[in-house]
Amino acid sequence: MNWVDAIIARIGRAFHAEQILLARRQAVFELWKYMTAARDIDPKKPIYPAMLQVVNTLELVAVCWDGEIVDRAIIRRTFGTRFVELYQAVDQVPAAAPWKAGREFLRGSPATERLYDELRRAQ
Repeated sequence: MNWVDAIIARIGRAFHAEQILLARRQAVFELWKYMTAARDIDPKKPIYPAMLQVVNTLELVAVCWDGEIVDRAIIRRTFGTRFVELYQAVDQVPAAAPWKAGREFLRGSPATERLYDELRRAQ
């Protein structure tokens, strides 16, 4: 490979990396829809279907974090505080027949727990 080909290859790799980064940052807009639609949870008067929607939203964000589908720095800055608030509210919801406790729902998603722990350490 001559030096011209090497430079072209290097430019191609740099361009490809920039395109991937841009795509990862743009994916945050899809998550934004879900996070802004997530309703606050009152652990003393929970609405269980709303809680389940929040749990699913938290898991979606966490899976995107784990798979590096969305830039982690963007998730941390954009959703970090809200993610922690929602997680903690769900975690405090007690069981009520036929629903499980919020903590049980959260424990069903290891990715959600890992992201919560990561965000708590960063605060």
